[in-house]
Amino acid sequence: MVNLATDLGVQSYCFRGFKDNAKVAELVREIGLNKIELCAVHADFSDESTFDGVIETYRSAGVEIVSIGVQGANGERDKEEKYFEFAQRAGAKYMSVHFGAMTFPDCYRVSEELSAQYDVKVAIHNHGGYHWLGSSEMLTRVFHDTNERVGLCIDTAWALDAKQFPIHMADKFGDRLFGAHI
Repeated sequence: MVNLATDLGVQSYCFRGFKDNAKVAELVREIGLNKIELCAVHADFSDESTFDGVIETYRSAGVEIVSIGVQGANGERDKEEKYFEFAQRAGAKYMSVHFGAMTFPDCYRVSEELSAQYDVKVAIHNHGGYHWLGSSEMLTRVFHDTNERVGLCIDTAWALDAKQFPIHMADKFGDRLFGAHI
């Protein structure tokens, strides 16, 4: 059973109108949460010199960075390795991603390798009917072609947009369900 006080977090994109991380952390605490999935609106995942400062801002406020994303995963090892480095430094257990349709299956291999190297799992964010990974059928195919370090961060609104029932998706992919955007 989910304990709302300890198991729920918020996606930092919800606070996209606020650019200051200290303010975002304060707002997270104000709504009664202490976990966040940090997105690129609030962190430059390509600039390693900023990593420690951003991470410390949230730690000092008592907000745990549990994930980052949604990150593009197209098999660009040098670029994507920085995402994994940030996530590992922050103590995040996974990052939500979307794989580029024109880069598979190579993008899977890079994500699997970096996931193992940094011990940060990769969770596909299903971006609805317009995106190639919006359907359960395509997700089934990806999970068939990847190892257990690649899973799902189900977005319930995007699932409904793709005419997918989120509860059925959660049941079907339960062993690979790493997170949810509700």
